[in-house]
Amino acid sequence: MQPSSSGTGWWQPHLTSRCITTRGLNQHGDHYERIINLATALEAILTGGDADTEGIGLRLGTRAATLLWTDSDPGRAIFDDVKHLYNLRSELVHGVRIAEKDLLKWLGAVSVVPEDAP
Repeated sequence: MQPSSSGTGWWQPHLTSRCITTRGLNQHGDHYERIINLATALEAILTGGDADTEGIGLRLGTRAATLLWTDSDPGRAIFDDVKHLYNLRSELVHGVRIAEKDLLKWLGAVSVVPEDAP
């Protein structure tokens, strides 16, 4: 089932405004901690009990795009943002050091639907 372009799905306002856009990253902890927490939450929500650990970023991006796309927020942008988010999470939890300026640059590039969008 595809969401309507009016965004009437019960999950859409919550996930779109709290998980996919940077507004959900401005709550508690530093940027690194919030990236890890957000990606972990998306993984739990969108992969559920999947035992397969291969291609998680691809599955997360695909599932998020399928669920959340609208006319004003295309699936490709959602896919790219979520896949990149998961890749950042993986780098952080496996000890890769990411400069804060690089992390903030990515956060600024996340696709965001304006508050007043239909």
